[in-house]
Amino acid sequence: AGFTAHVEEGAGRLTGVMDVSRANDMFVKLVLEAADKNIPRKGERRGRPWWTDEIDAQVKKRNTLKKAVMQSEKPPTGAQLVKLADEQVKTQKLIDDTKLAAWDNEMQRLSKQPNKADTYRLIKKIDGRGDKQGVSAIRSDDMYHVTDAQKANALTEAFA
Repeated sequence: AGFTAHVEEGAGRLTGVMDVSRANDMFVKLVLEAADKNIPRKGERRGRPWWTDEIDAQVKKRNTLKKAVMQSEKPPTGAQLVKLADEQVKTQKLIDDTKLAAWDNEMQRLSKQPNKADTYRLIKKIDGRGDKQGVSAIRSDDMYHVTDAQKANALTEAFA
């Protein structure tokens, strides 16, 4: 049930409530409940779908080390700076590798979809332009559709 349906279902509870203030409070509560159940929160979106818990932990580790080194009263030692640089490289490598893996997965997913070139060849074949043996008309309901508009209408009706 969507937002409107949720509100309509709950509106029956308002019938018979004589106190306007109470009815208003009930209606506001009903609308907020419907919104919570049916409207996605903006904060729930992930702007970086490749971001993982492993990356999160590594970034926190790097940031904690960086804060400890940089906020120390004493100047950082060479060993501390080398360790910090190693953590920064490790963090960036993890991020890069994870992004690459996510990109590869997305490309594999997209490659399972029809190829544009194959789709175009099929359309040309249907139209009779790409294949010399093809038919330049479409037959449906004992009628032949010859023009592009007629073919488009026939395909739309057939697949609608």
